[in-house]
Amino acid sequence: MTENKIQNDVESLKKDMEALREDLKGLTRALVEHGKTEAGGARDNLVDRLREEVDKAGETKDRLVSELNKELESAREQGEKAVQSVERQIQERPLISLLVALLLGLVFGKLLDRS
Repeated sequence: MTENKIQNDVESLKKDMEALREDLKGLTRALVEHGKTEAGGARDNLVDRLREEVDKAGETKDRLVSELNKELESAREQGEKAVQSVERQIQERPLISLLVALLLGLVFGKLLDRS
């Protein structure tokens, strides 16, 4: 009888061990699935944040390009005004302008000749 009881206990333990193995397999699968879900959520959050940063960078780029275009336009206008001023002075005093150009040419010629 004790041998029979021991054998029953061993069989019962085997069944319990098998059930425990199955429970552990199920728990492992559940943990893996949970991990995948969490990783997917984290990935989605990261993708959303990256998109936001790209959008911000695009807005910054657009703003900088707009500011640069304004500055270029301002520089172009100032250059045109300077050219018009020089043209007006040449038209008002052509002889003096010719003498100044001649003197500048001589000075630059001498400077370049020394080099």
